[in-house]
Amino acid sequence: MWTASNEATGDWLLLPSRRAVQARFAAAALVYAEAEKADHVVLFPRMIMKRPGEYMMIAFFHTMFVFGHRPWKSPIRSRGII
Repeated sequence: MWTASNEATGDWLLLPSRRAVQARFAAAALVYAEAEKADHVVLFPRMIMKRPGEYMMIAFFHTMFVFGHRPWKSPIRSRGII
């Protein structure tokens, strides 16, 4: 990301995963970000889960992220941080 940011010439640094984000969704997200004057945008792909174990593991990771990460306690003070 550091190398990409040094070589970028536009207003936004876009680091997509081709499997996860279609161009039309990325374009819509950037239009929204410009309208809201956001400093960054994150897009998540839809997760396709077929077995109960997959649902349980994803729920576990989401719960651990919420209680373990606590983004509202971040030392970085940005306009967009809660």
